[in-house]
Amino acid sequence: MNKYIIITLIIFSMTSFGQENDEDINTENIEDVVVSVSFIPDEKRDTSEISNVLTSEDMTLAGDSAASDALKRITGLSLVKGKYVYVRGMGERYSSALLNGVLLPSPEPLKRVVPFDIFPTSVLESVLVQKTYSAQYPGEFGGGVIDMRTKLIPDSEFAEFGISFAYDSLATNTNAQLMTGFDGDWTGFDDGSRNLPSSLQPFYANGDFVSLSNGSYAELTRAGQNFGGEWAPEETSLNPGLGVNLAYGNSYYRDSGIVGIIFSAGYDNDYSFIPDIKRTNYARGSENDLVSRDTYDVQKTNNQIDSNLLASIGWDIDGMNYLQLTNLLVRKTDNRLTLSEGKNVEADFFAKNTKFEWVERQINSLTLSGKHDLSSGLYIDWRYGFADGKRFSPFEREYFYECEESFIENCLGKYEFSRRSDSNSTQFSWLNDDATEVAIDFNYPFQTTSNELELSFGLKQSKKERKTDVKRYRFLPDFVNGSLFASQDFRRQSIENILSAENFRLDRSGLILLEETLNTDNYEGNLTIDAAYLSIETTLNDSLEITAGLRTENSDIEVITQTFFGGANSAISSDKLDKLLPALTATYSFNDSMQLRLGYSETLSRPQFREMSPVLFVNFDTDRLERGFLGLKSSEITNIDLRYEWYFGSGEFFTLSYFRKEFINPIEQVLEAAATSDYVSYRNAKSAELDGIELETQKQLGELIAGYDFFVKFNYTLNESKAVTDPEFVVLSSYDDRPMVGQPENIFNFQFGYYGSNDTRLSLNYNDVGERIRELGTDVIPNVLEDLPPLLDLVYSKEIQAWDGIIDLTVKWRNILEEPYEALQGNKVFESYPSSSSISFSLKYNY
Repeated sequence: MNKYIIITLIIFSMTSFGQENDEDINTENIEDVVVSVSFIPDEKRDTSEISNVLTSEDMTLAGDSAASDALKRITGLSLVKGKYVYVRGMGERYSSALLNGVLLPSPEPLKRVVPFDIFPTSVLESVLVQKTYSAQYPGEFGGGVIDMRTKLIPDSEFAEFGISFAYDSLATNTNAQLMTGFDGDWTGFDDGSRNLPSSLQPFYANGDFVSLSNGSYAELTRAGQNFGGEWAPEETSLNPGLGVNLAYGNSYYRDSGIVGIIFSAGYDNDYSFIPDIKRTNYARGSENDLVSRDTYDVQKTNNQIDSNLLASIGWDIDGMNYLQLTNLLVRKTDNRLTLSEGKNVEADFFAKNTKFEWVERQINSLTLSGKHDLSSGLYIDWRYGFADGKRFSPFEREYFYECEESFIENCLGKYEFSRRSDSNSTQFSWLNDDATEVAIDFNYPFQTTSNELELSFGLKQSKKERKTDVKRYRFLPDFVNGSLFASQDFRRQSIENILSAENFRLDRSGLILLEETLNTDNYEGNLTIDAAYLSIETTLNDSLEITAGLRTENSDIEVITQTFFGGANSAISSDKLDKLLPALTATYSFNDSMQLRLGYSETLSRPQFREMSPVLFVNFDTDRLERGFLGLKSSEITNIDLRYEWYFGSGEFFTLSYFRKEFINPIEQVLEAAATSDYVSYRNAKSAELDGIELETQKQLGELIAGYDFFVKFNYTLNESKAVTDPEFVVLSSYDDRPMVGQPENIFNFQFGYYGSNDTRLSLNYNDVGERIRELGTDVIPNVLEDLPPLLDLVYSKEIQAWDGIIDLTVKWRNILEEPYEALQGNKVFESYPSSSSISFSLKYNY
């Protein structure tokens, strides 16, 4: 904490010194200042909400190639993995993103994150980051909203082509094990080789389950023999990361108006490798101390393939009426292998576990919108959006070998395939989301005898449907005979030999295929929101501007967890809410360079479908088991914001903000103990409070070196949160008056760099996020705390005139410090692993 305070005082002293030595600055002319960085004080002052606006010109001048590059410099925004943006450190639950006014679905159907690195700045007209709520936005608002607008009509023809290569200090050229897959896997699309085996179809033709009640033993044997799929990984050398992107835009003048087209596409193929992961799960011992339940050394290898496509057609009919059609396709595919070795202390054996996954995720979004500026002064903005989301995870396989020696050193050559019922599994899962949104907004400015007013009102309806399906299978010794598995030599063979087709035998001495799909594995979800709002903005005098709005939202969430065998529904979880959401903002200007903003609003946070269903699943990012909770309900949030702003020079400013959020029924992660393994679930806490202070300053340092204009920027967010557990669930946690789960105490960003007269740019970026609760403990074990490692990045770029265009060379050195990650439970290590640095080189040609 002290280091942040010292840095704050130093930087504020620098800004004060700059003000004292620029006495000849005429503050009355600040409105005409042209800013050469990504913040425009004019637009900050001209909006009544606490917001930041980035225009296409800002992003071009700053050398930003993607939206993520621009957003990382905004106060209170945390950039995670170079692509995901969280507002005020509040995580994915409290951040939302819009594209052309339509809520962007996530390509991660089980999360709420949007990868902002897929949006090239060349196709964006503007990006608005708003931290105070206003009535025209969806009521599900916590930390803030990021609203991106694509260009309707390009100013001129442009084309871009880029290629990049990345070196990862842990992954690149490392020999690691991975599932080699099939020839077309580099595309991220499975070619059908991983589809559900056709040998199972005779059973599903007669029922819903693979069992002897739906087929003969001979058919079950053939199904096992022909099940297919790979079992053993192969060693491969991990290649450097490769990325390719392109963009094109042009406008065409016709008698019927101006038609503009914009197109962009991107492809990335990257590898990651994390060795030496240490994981330990704990229980409370007899001496009231923490004792190990299991402890493992883990190694992860992942090949991530990302692709995206954005296409837009705009039609400027007559300068007052506009139509636009936008299509966005985003795909993310992971081919991941996890190897672990360690001891299950409770069961008293050592285990070597192998797990591999192929996971495809896709979002396809289509939006038709129109804008009409009528001669009466009425402005109409309407839009219709449809989005289809899919997640497909075929042949997700896991198996383990065990050893019952006293010491792991004695297990070499003695591991044998486990005969336990959970020794292996093969899973297929499908998830499909369909979402529609239709909305219309009206804006009408008018004037009374004493004031100018602007009236806004609108209607919106959104619907979302989800359907999931899971199939689980195991290969076990036949329950009648299974004598083949009695041989220890047989069990010590490789997995391919043990589970080969010849070991599925009609004499019942070998393997048998069992389906173990659970009754609660499949669920359907439905969400409907009907909304309307009214807002009025007025300037009472030269110094005070007020915006008042009211939004009503009637929402209904229903999650139905189906019994696998049909019949009655096993569980229904629903949450209905009809809320009036007020929003009030006021801006008071002391003079042309200083102003004060105040905001008050009431908003919501709704649970996700998966958080409301008792389906048990494995979180892809954490490898933790998770299960939803039937009684989960929406959170209600009261927001108060206060910000002081001082613009003391060209591209120079100082802001100080205070915000407070009061939560009713905040949704929190909790850790539940089970007989075999703990799992993460979700509960509503009784209440929570969050108080925060944000400080931001930017100073132009001038030409410290001839030809190079240096700048420094600093922002710091201090949070203090407190949550109170609902007495109904006090057995889950005795930690009242604790911080909210996932809420860090500090967020610190520092940036130092220059703009060179020789078309070069350099930026040194430092980010540090303070300690936070990763998982809430139980009544007998403490919370899991994580302190994220600090990140230091260096970015250098240079523009070169060539071939009637510009070549942009960019070098990025990320995570220079390579600080390891560590999470603690009590004073013991819960999880730790090393982090890698990466160096990427990219070339982009545009004209």
